[in-house]
Amino acid sequence: MERKHKRGKTKKLIVIISASVFAVVFLALVIALSMIGLPSYLDDGVVLTMHNVSEQKTAGNFPDIITVMSYNIHYGYGYSNADKTEEEVYDYLDGLAKVIKDADIVALEEVDLSVPRSHGISEIEYLAKKGGFRYAYFSDNWNFKLLPFLDPVYFSKLRTGHAVLSKYPIKQAKTLIFEKPDASFWHRWFFIWRTQQVVNIGIRDKTLQVFNVHLESESRDDRMSQARQLVDMIRHSKRPLIVLGDFNALMPEASVKDFSGENYLGDDTISIIRKAGLRELFPPEQYLKDESRYFTFPSKRPDRRLDYFYYSSDIDISSAKVLGSDALKDASDHLPVLVRFRLKNS
Repeated sequence: MERKHKRGKTKKLIVIISASVFAVVFLALVIALSMIGLPSYLDDGVVLTMHNVSEQKTAGNFPDIITVMSYNIHYGYGYSNADKTEEEVYDYLDGLAKVIKDADIVALEEVDLSVPRSHGISEIEYLAKKGGFRYAYFSDNWNFKLLPFLDPVYFSKLRTGHAVLSKYPIKQAKTLIFEKPDASFWHRWFFIWRTQQVVNIGIRDKTLQVFNVHLESESRDDRMSQARQLVDMIRHSKRPLIVLGDFNALMPEASVKDFSGENYLGDDTISIIRKAGLRELFPPEQYLKDESRYFTFPSKRPDRRLDYFYYSSDIDISSAKVLGSDALKDASDHLPVLVRFRLKNS
């Protein structure tokens, strides 16, 4: 009886110790996650109105031609990922502002919002003011108080995402979060969440719907999943609409698909996007005549096209090109795409 009694006490002690260890680990995890941040920190986006920028696009002075630009700005770091001083970041942002200022609407990817990496600069606000954009909308991709596995100085807090700047009034804007159906716990909680910006912009008596896209770069399967989700969104959207941004994918017709360290092989992202039924800027028959003319990455020696522009049939393209001046090769690791178009019946 005494032996059984001792065994019973031992079992109870083991249970108590196990429960205590679990409680301590659970509490530590809760504390850690509260310090770092959660995916739920991604909000509905930030709408800004620059009151010190005049209202440029009023009912009486809407031009027939609308100029739109898509540009991954590499969070104001220029071409390289090396740490930048505050002065260097401002210099890069000033250069970017000169590039975008002549556009009416700009879709930006990789924009920092007041974090140590970019010296606390609200890049969306700075670029909007410098470029003469009265309206701006920012959406998070990554919003963490602390990322312990990254540089503690530049990544102690990280809030980065993408933005739409407009000289036309933004009537409505929302952020849609792509699901991660097959992601691991680590990837789901700590790695970047891809979000989709949908911005309604008023132009005369019409509303142009703008989808600003930045698809997954690390996982081919996640990227294709996001493409399917995007197509579902597009199919339920109003026209006229444009879909533009950094898709991190190659055209199926690209002559070179095997790049060291990249996962483009077997990637059907663009084929999936085409199922949305939109028209494609630089379609295959045009692209194949001179591929290098449409390359957007990397900016110093472009060898692939990662940035795309799709549009509905009620839009007429006037002109379109990838901007590739020598100055732009240092401004970011991507080259911008500039499109001019007219809304039909306008």
